[in-house]
Amino acid sequence: MNRHQVKQALLDRIVALEVGAKLPPERMLAEEFGVCRSTMTRVLADLAVEGYVSRKIGVGSFVLPRNQMMKSSPASRRVRGEVIIVYPDFFSFDIWSKVHCAEIAAMRSNRLLLNLKMQPDSDYELLFELVRECRKLEGIILASCTSFTPNVIRRLDEIGVPVVVAGEIEDIDSYRNIFCIRRNHVQSGFLKMDAVIAAGHRHIGIIPNELPTTIASRSCLRGMKDAVRRRKMRWSDIAKPVKIMENWGSSMKCAYDQTLEVMRNHPEVTALVVDTASGAAGALRALADLKLRCPEDVSIVTAFSDTVQAEFTCPRLTAVSGSTAEVMIDAAMKIIFTPGEVGSRVMLLDVELIERESLRRL
Repeated sequence: MNRHQVKQALLDRIVALEVGAKLPPERMLAEEFGVCRSTMTRVLADLAVEGYVSRKIGVGSFVLPRNQMMKSSPASRRVRGEVIIVYPDFFSFDIWSKVHCAEIAAMRSNRLLLNLKMQPDSDYELLFELVRECRKLEGIILASCTSFTPNVIRRLDEIGVPVVVAGEIEDIDSYRNIFCIRRNHVQSGFLKMDAVIAAGHRHIGIIPNELPTTIASRSCLRGMKDAVRRRKMRWSDIAKPVKIMENWGSSMKCAYDQTLEVMRNHPEVTALVVDTASGAAGALRALADLKLRCPEDVSIVTAFSDTVQAEFTCPRLTAVSGSTAEVMIDAAMKIIFTPGEVGSRVMLLDVELIERESLRRL
């Protein structure tokens, strides 16, 4: 095999691997493809320049995000700057929408958007490697607030460009370049629970199908407790599941299991307050399997469903809606391109409840 054949064969293997996967040592690759060590060195060097792998002396070669490292192309030299968007590698309509809107916003402003999908077992070294390879980096968007250690946040802050987190960060005033854009989760929790109680329901269950350790989940819980207290009810009377969401698990499957648990243990429940719309889909399936109808037997109220999803479930979902992905990304781009014009490093977005068919008034 000549050098170009080896490169293509190795590239075919790389595109099937996950981001962050480590390639075999250079010597082993040379033996496998039947070429000399110097040829394999040149092949890996080419793949590194083209953005398929990252090479670390004494450590090895690692797979980079596919089709994103385009800075070496002639077109990239004409762009005004680069923006990195980071997101977990699992399906979420909300995350997909943010990435899509970011691509459009970058194109309109003549910036190059670099996508980085994070695997469950990936650390943030890949992000810092990508940062080092950028020539005109203007900012970073973290499209989903996953678990950050204080060390990771500190290192992100020290990059020196605006880092916008779609979520919440503890002790944000301790940093100079970290910004947060988030929906008002306290308000969301309050609106969901208050709507159910106002509709006459007194036997209520909650389906916390998202990670309970996040600031957003804790804020939503605080809002629900506030609504219960203001309506002169007791939080201890609210039915709750034992099962919790697993990290990187399916929120839909979690809600399905939680709904089965709550309804089997508390058959008197007439309404469920579900964390998110994906969870509501799982809850609807669980109710159907239990031969229960929504809303005739059990009402459902949820949050952060896009308009299409809420309109086309059966029944249509009563849901708290917030700012669209386009609004959030536009705000993030404004922070990145004009950080001096931002009054606060925490942008709180209000939400509203839209009542549809899934909530029955008793």
